[in-house]
Amino acid sequence: NMVSCKSFVSKVDVTYLSNFNKCFSNSIVTPCGVNLQKYKFSSNRFTNEIIFVGNLYSVQNLDSVIWFISNVLPLLESSFNLKVVGKISNSNKKYLNNLPRVSATGTVDCITNATQNSLFGICTVQIAAGIQNKILEYMSLGIVTFSSSIGNEGIYAEHGKNIIIEDNPLKLAQHLQYLSKNLDEVNILR
Repeated sequence: NMVSCKSFVSKVDVTYLSNFNKCFSNSIVTPCGVNLQKYKFSSNRFTNEIIFVGNLYSVQNLDSVIWFISNVLPLLESSFNLKVVGKISNSNKKYLNNLPRVSATGTVDCITNATQNSLFGICTVQIAAGIQNKILEYMSLGIVTFSSSIGNEGIYAEHGKNIIIEDNPLKLAQHLQYLSKNLDEVNILR
């Protein structure tokens, strides 16, 4: 009698798969983490730079950035800019860099250095795929984190305690603008 062990990083995946095959109901859920020595916390962040970190060859990440640019960035005051960091095709990098208030760097040597001016980090994914480690990285770095409900799946961060979870573009923009003017409340979310 052979015992099989299945390990996942998300309860959402286990629940979904268990609906199709009961053998998944005995799976182990092991949450992800980040190296706190590599992603060192800093509270010295005071700009309205919004950061998105991710592999832009991945459809959910590119879609997330385009969704944010189309639906949220136009609602924000002109002092807000979006910086996109991560592996990206030349054509998509050129496209993003031609948009107002958006810059795409491509791959960087050090995420900590690339995000040092960013007060806010976004994970506005609309397509579920894997664990969004960028959320854990933002939190570790001391970046106020905004996520869609889908982005928070498997992370289990608590809205208002250590993350803002918002799917509505207008409400997301309002949260960003409010926190940029009330920096004393930013520390509650770090």
